Amino acid sequence: MTPLLDAFSDTPLDCPHWLSPCGTVLLINSDSMAVLQRMHAKSVNCVVTDPPYNIGEQYANYEDNRVAYYEWCEEWLSHCLCVAECVLVTPGTPNLTHWTKFKHDPAWIHCWYKPNATNRSGARWVNVWEPVLRYGGKWRHYHDSLRLSIGRQTDTGNHPCPKPLKWGTWAVTGVSDAGQIVLDPFSGSGTTPVACIQTGRRCIAIEIDPGYFAVGISRCEAAFADTATFFGRPVQRELA
Repeated sequence: MTPLLDAFSDTPLDCPHWLSPCGTVLLINSDSMAVLQRMHAKSVNCVVTDPPYNIGEQYANYEDNRVAYYEWCEEWLSHCLCVAECVLVTPGTPNLTHWTKFKHDPAWIHCWYKPNATNRSGARWVNVWEPVLRYGGKWRHYHDSLRLSIGRQTDTGNHPCPKPLKWGTWAVTGVSDAGQIVLDPFSGSGTTPVACIQTGRRCIAIEIDPGYFAVGISRCEAAFADTATFFGRPVQRELA
């Protein structure tokens, strides 16, 4: 099994990071663009990520009002497509039309249907779905959508909009096989690495905020302690 640190052109990493004792999860506290530029081409199997939407969310140490936001998104997307064969990303419904104008065309637009959503859209009706763009790769689920209600999470610190863990397991199992490496350049409170732990994937996750980075470590440690094992391998949990 290739060590996760072999994905980088120069090691040791010169930024705060945490490598799980078993070596299957690497969390990095740094700017995602700086880390992506140090990664070898096709050094991971896929990317699963939920970036900031530039809609003014109140993150702890990140201003969600970036100038030239779409240019920035296209730049990091290009880096992700360099290091992985497949990218799965939630662009945010208000941003979807801009993403379809990028030079890279998605292979498919998947759907997360949120039946209990109450937020009104710009068109004044309640928006109950969220697009999930897939670039390249093979889809492993029978359906191309997920029906999952939003619920309160108690282990994600003060993150304003963490994705549900069931969303994370749906995403990583949709674009990867057990044992493969999943990259998340916008890890937030650590949903993607926890989903990887629960489903037997390996993970490299990048988060710029030190507080969310610490929450991610705590969640990963709890997930490792909680994950049932059979002959030393995680038991994959079925989606509800």
